[in-house]
Amino acid sequence: MVRNIQGNWAKLSAIVLGMSISEVALAAKVCTVFPRDSANPIVEACELDTEYRFRIGDENYQFAKDIFRDQIRQATIAWLADRDLESSVSEVSAVEIWLSVPESNPLAAQARAVVSTARGNIVFSFDVKSNDWTFGDEKTAILNHKTYPESFGHRPSRILATAFAGVSAAAVIDSLMDSGAISVRSEGNDNYSAVCKPFEEISLAQNAAKSHSDVFRNVQVNSVYEWIADRQIAFRFLMDQETH
Repeated sequence: MVRNIQGNWAKLSAIVLGMSISEVALAAKVCTVFPRDSANPIVEACELDTEYRFRIGDENYQFAKDIFRDQIRQATIAWLADRDLESSVSEVSAVEIWLSVPESNPLAAQARAVVSTARGNIVFSFDVKSNDWTFGDEKTAILNHKTYPESFGHRPSRILATAFAGVSAAAVIDSLMDSGAISVRSEGNDNYSAVCKPFEEISLAQNAAKSHSDVFRNVQVNSVYEWIADRQIAFRFLMDQETH
């Protein structure tokens, strides 16, 4: 699915097609470049008629559009299905592919798939250098009804809580379970983590903080933070969109 395009690829293609290098360069495509408006970008993402192409430094990666979209679609559906949320993806759910390019190290650029579902928005981070994407919670963020990069979201299915000194573990566990947690684990030093269903993180944290203010000094979602970076959207498509 992914090919590393060597330096002679464009030249060879031009010869085979009977086109000049400049004609190939002018073929119908739309590119997003980093730095913005740069004549010599370090990173770029280009959409052609039937392909998506990424270049990070001197490395190039190209994907047939239908395969790229299907792989994003299947990885998303698998993540949702594992959490009994597959019905959250409707036929009109949109996908946005973003690139996040660190200012201090552009070659560490990462891709983001921002998926719109009936429950809210999700951000999946993935590596364009890989040819097999599986979305895991450690690289996933729940945005709810916010957008990326207005928000970087929070990790799914987990909140963090700090109890007042002297509160027993049993009291903490009972309070979190009463607020909607599925399970609770002590992290030591009056700190706890609780598991819940995806998209219920904020309500669990708010319920625990409000209803058990005598137990908890702090309850919060596990927020996601990103480095200082240039973030731009590269491609958009629908979950059920086909290429021809």
